[in-house]
Amino acid sequence: MKVEGLFRDAVEREVKDTGEVLEQDFCILLTIRDPEGKAPVYNEVTQQLQQMGFVYSNVQLKNEVREHIRVEEEADG
Repeated sequence: MKVEGLFRDAVEREVKDTGEVLEQDFCILLTIRDPEGKAPVYNEVTQQLQQMGFVYSNVQLKNEVREHIRVEEEADG
């Protein structure tokens, strides 16, 4: 994966004169999975991220199913 920052032309022209380095914080969301469930791709990728010095965090997903039950009583008569 390659990430390249794009800036407005006027800003790029201005920094050519000053020598300033343009920077921009960014975030990438990436899903890693093996559809067939045969390889431990997640473990391998996280190890490689650590080795390369990347800052990463797991996104914890929680699925919660709530079921509401309403009991109606029959009226007499």
